[in-house]
Amino acid sequence: MRIRLADNPSTLDAARALVRAHLELHSVEPASIQRVVDALPAPYLPPTGALWVAYDGDDPLGCAAFQTIGPETAELKRVFVWPGARRRGVARALTEHAIEAIRDGGYTRVRLGTQETAIGAQRLYESLGFQRIEPYRAADFGTVWFYELLM
Repeated sequence: MRIRLADNPSTLDAARALVRAHLELHSVEPASIQRVVDALPAPYLPPTGALWVAYDGDDPLGCAAFQTIGPETAELKRVFVWPGARRRGVARALTEHAIEAIRDGGYTRVRLGTQETAIGAQRLYESLGFQRIEPYRAADFGTVWFYELLM
């Protein structure tokens, strides 16, 4: 598996498809989905963010992103893996890649929100040292649990 920065037409197309599927999974309103997808790679632009796609050969498997939300604080976003690629360590690899990039960028904390029903994601984040915290922003949709990792 290779993880690539979504910074060219091919990787951006893959990222857009993955982000669209992620949002559709959560029944986000179609016009809102289109706005998010059309804006990519913003708001995840270097140096204050990044958007990555994991590949098996030429096949995109999943994506992850981060954005700066405060001094020394990054937010992990858009972690999604195609259903057929799950249970293969893709989400873990993407999350670990993001944490390393965030740490290398000088951030001291990573925050994220995940759906209350996303038990697998919660287990992944907890296994990487994330702790549940009080909400630090309004939920985009659904019931969200918030996490933080201090570096």
